[in-house]
Amino acid sequence: MQVEKRHIKCPHCGHEWNTKSQRIYTSCPNCRYNVHLQKNISPFQGLEHFNIDEKGVKILDRTLKDERSPHGIIVEVHFKQGHGWCDYDNSNECRHTQFALSLPIVQDIFKKKGWKLT
Repeated sequence: MQVEKRHIKCPHCGHEWNTKSQRIYTSCPNCRYNVHLQKNISPFQGLEHFNIDEKGVKILDRTLKDERSPHGIIVEVHFKQGHGWCDYDNSNECRHTQFALSLPIVQDIFKKKGWKLT
């Protein structure tokens, strides 16, 4: 299994770098501060959006890899009456809908339709 790079920002000095480390802690290459990696993980890590329009967005979720889908699974989030609906989770409160609603392009679509983000 290939390990993805994680983007890290040191909370002490602000230095940013990428790592493939699977450890819980790593040292900042700039100031040697001991950075807790678990606190630096984005809740949207492994998600990538594409194909956005007024009806919804398709999201590649690389965290859902398996032998049949080695690159992840494409998840569809549909926009309807001011909400996002995830086909994969059958929910409007999953990380896929949260990710979709966090995108500036999607926020613009909601504003044009007169919908408030919930």
